[in-house]
Amino acid sequence: MSASETKPWADGPLKLIPSSKLGYPNDKHPDVHWLAFDMLPAHNYILRTINAIYLQAINVGEAGPDVIKSFLAYCRVWHHVLDDHHKTEEEVIFPKIEAAIGEEGYMSKALTQHEELHPGLEAFGDYVKNLEKKEEEYDGKKLREIIDSFAPILARHLEDEIDLLIGLREDKVDWKKVNAEVTNMLNGKLKEANVTTVALPFIVTGHDKTFDNTFFTHWPPVPWIVISVLRFLFFGTNKDWWQFAPCDGYMVPKELPYA
Repeated sequence: MSASETKPWADGPLKLIPSSKLGYPNDKHPDVHWLAFDMLPAHNYILRTINAIYLQAINVGEAGPDVIKSFLAYCRVWHHVLDDHHKTEEEVIFPKIEAAIGEEGYMSKALTQHEELHPGLEAFGDYVKNLEKKEEEYDGKKLREIIDSFAPILARHLEDEIDLLIGLREDKVDWKKVNAEVTNMLNGKLKEANVTTVALPFIVTGHDKTFDNTFFTHWPPVPWIVISVLRFLFFGTNKDWWQFAPCDGYMVPKELPYA
């Protein structure tokens, strides 16, 4: 099923970051800008998935307890994946960048924005947790209001961070080595608990490989055979969660059922 022509889709209300932001006509780029090229589609799946949550929050409330339960699980995964994304940046990627260029504090703007986002993201996570514990009644309007409290900061941050990464220069840095270290670390995460049944399906179904004329067809940076095997073995485990995703398991846009 393709994205509906009548229902809203996950390219809004928060605008996606265009590939033109990178300043290249295609996906050919020097090693120094590999991080920017990897991060832009990552930031866009974060935007698409929170857009999908926002657009479906109201109608989900009328769909019954089973649908609400699955939707809350999807919201919980969004919060967890973003939290893990920020921790990985703060603990691994940003320090590697600053050590490589010899400029402590280069990524400080991104870190400050992480701190600005924290209250709103914490409120989102707490509300979802309370709902899953049945300590509160589901209210799609309230969920939207919480998202509205941090959405502008999130959108600005995700775009500003790309500016920082595309601003990196060759200098005398062995960017091929830096990129390989980051890639090895990310691939190592495939061995962590719940990645194959939760995080990776969430990321794959949040990525649109048709975006900007297939500019990011070969993302995420995981061997295609690995994704194919994992799709076959594990993506069905929590399939009721992925019904709310903006794309299918093959990274093609689909209709949002409750938009």
